Amino acid sequence: MRYIVQKGYRMNKLLEELLKRGFKAKMRNKSIFVNLSLLSYPVSISHNPERNTYELNIEYWRYIVVMIGLSINVIVGFVYGNVILSSIILAIVLLQPVGLFISKSRSKELEEYLESLNGEVRA
Repeated sequence: MRYIVQKGYRMNKLLEELLKRGFKAKMRNKSIFVNLSLLSYPVSISHNPERNTYELNIEYWRYIVVMIGLSINVIVGFVYGNVILSSIILAIVLLQPVGLFISKSRSKELEEYLESLNGEVRA
């Protein structure tokens, strides 16, 4: 998702605005990471200077890799008779998509805020 933002609007100013609006945000490696809730995954906002846009990203690929790794661990655990630990890991694997869904639904408020900034540029 890409949103056009005023040229003078910098990442530090955006971070300050997010904190004022109650988001739990941190700046790391020229990106702003926003933790939306306890059960959701962080989303990141990065700046594309060529287009003068901010990009809102939910990095699904990391969690897909974790899910695949844990799924393999569950299968191996059941094959070798470690049922209790495999059941716990299976529960974690099954909760991964729930966390992704929560992240997507909770990021709507952040998307609306960025869209409002986009509207300021159009006006």
